[in-house]
Amino acid sequence: MARSSQRKWVTGYLIAVAAIFIIYQFLFPWEGLPIGIYDFLQLWLPPTAVNESLVYVICALGLNIVVGYAGLLDLGYVAFWAIGGYCAGWFMSEFFYQINLHFFGSVARTAPGIHVNFWGVLLIGGLVCAFFGILIGGPTLRLKSDYLAIVTLGFGEIIPQVFFNGDDIAGFNLSNGTKGITILDPIPVGAKNIGPFDFGYKFIIFVLLAALMVFISLRLRKGKLGRAWLAIREDELAASMMGVPLMQTKLSAYAVG
Repeated sequence: MARSSQRKWVTGYLIAVAAIFIIYQFLFPWEGLPIGIYDFLQLWLPPTAVNESLVYVICALGLNIVVGYAGLLDLGYVAFWAIGGYCAGWFMSEFFYQINLHFFGSVARTAPGIHVNFWGVLLIGGLVCAFFGILIGGPTLRLKSDYLAIVTLGFGEIIPQVFFNGDDIAGFNLSNGTKGITILDPIPVGAKNIGPFDFGYKFIIFVLLAALMVFISLRLRKGKLGRAWLAIREDELAASMMGVPLMQTKLSAYAVG
């Protein structure tokens, strides 16, 4: 009974917070505010910060699978986030202007570059990150504790340096260096294209994506794979004696997270 009451309270709290931020994004009277209040809100709670916080929520949910569920001390997790971000830059912009490839993109077909639909890029980015998770996890997950942390920390430092200096890799521009890839295609939702300044609509998308990730995370935790992760976190030896394949289960945490 207490757990049901607590769950209702948490649900009501989340709905109230979401409603407040929806009003803040869509209905807040920005134009009628005094200059001082306007500057204060733009400095301490700009609409972009609300959306970015939801992005960090999604990132934390992935990290929770690796560290929280499987108990793997990964200090370089953000490197996978960077790889996924650059996937969006490569497949949703004019960065590779020499190529003219369109796949249900949200820009004119005459635009140079690679333009894949945003929802397709989410899948591509996830698959690329899963591949790198397996690639890095394969040789390193035999390590434990501090040794694993040091190796993953090194990976987390190497990947940003690769992108920062990736504007001239044997004459090939991989990342545009410190300038980055800044102009991305709009997000198509039905007949509407959501641009960089449509903060309210982006808020709705990020809320839905975060809610979906929470649902998937909880379902994974209650499933067979999630129970295997928890068993490894508690006691690897006992888990292996019960038939849990340690290496494959750890790699799955890296790939899924």
